[in-house]
Amino acid sequence: MPPIGQAVAEPSFEDREVEAEYTLEYPVICPCCDQVIKVVEVVRLLRTKVHFTSTLPRRGRMIVCPSCNKVLSAELAGFA
Repeated sequence: MPPIGQAVAEPSFEDREVEAEYTLEYPVICPCCDQVIKVVEVVRLLRTKVHFTSTLPRRGRMIVCPSCNKVLSAELAGFA
């Protein structure tokens, strides 16, 4: 734990932990950076604070471009 008054550094994009990688059946172009994407990364979402009784899920997943780290519009189905 850092001393009182000292800020804790947030992890950078390079330090983040990817939950999963998915290889695409066919390469696609990222709409944000125009790079060819052959693999997408899945990052977990964790609800950390809510000020009301929430019916929203406590966790989820986002799919991001491995080149520019922008959120992609995609679907992951069949999670058990």
